[in-house]
Amino acid sequence: MQDDFSAGKAVDEAKERGEQARESRFRSVLLLAALLAVAGAIDNLFSNQDATAALQVKDDAILAQAHATDAWNFYEARSIKQHLYQAAADAAPQLSAPARAKILATARHEGRDQSALLKQAQHYEAQVEADDKRSEMLMQRHEILEASVTLFEVSIAVVSIAGIIAARWLVGVGAIIAVAGLCYGVYGFIAR
Repeated sequence: MQDDFSAGKAVDEAKERGEQARESRFRSVLLLAALLAVAGAIDNLFSNQDATAALQVKDDAILAQAHATDAWNFYEARSIKQHLYQAAADAAPQLSAPARAKILATARHEGRDQSALLKQAQHYEAQVEADDKRSEMLMQRHEILEASVTLFEVSIAVVSIAGIIAARWLVGVGAIIAVAGLCYGVYGFIAR
């Protein structure tokens, strides 16, 4: 014998299936928001690491600049002393031979290692330039990854609102924003 069709029972079953579908969609939206939060957190981690590294490299550049300044000052001081002693010996022909020899020996002493001192100063200057470039590159990557993080945060908010008001089209908007965040994130990682 065939069961009788019950309209009330069918409506109740349809309602139950509808609630299960809404609950399933809501769970999907929550899962999407959670995945976006994880992606944003990972981007944020790398962004902060780049910012910290940029500051450390900038500190290295500042320290190298101080070393370069010291090296140049030492090079110039030694050069000036050498020239002063040489000029004193040349300007005073009436000096005794031992006095002249002592002044010339001092001039030679001050003139020694001039090329090494010059190379050291130039090395520090090259280090300053390299550290400045690296710091700038790290800050640019940081800014790219920060844009990615911001896009992920906006997409999380949009997807969350979509879940609250049950608007599928808003989930699509959130997904588009998330894809833009993903593109920025990939670009930031490739720039590493």
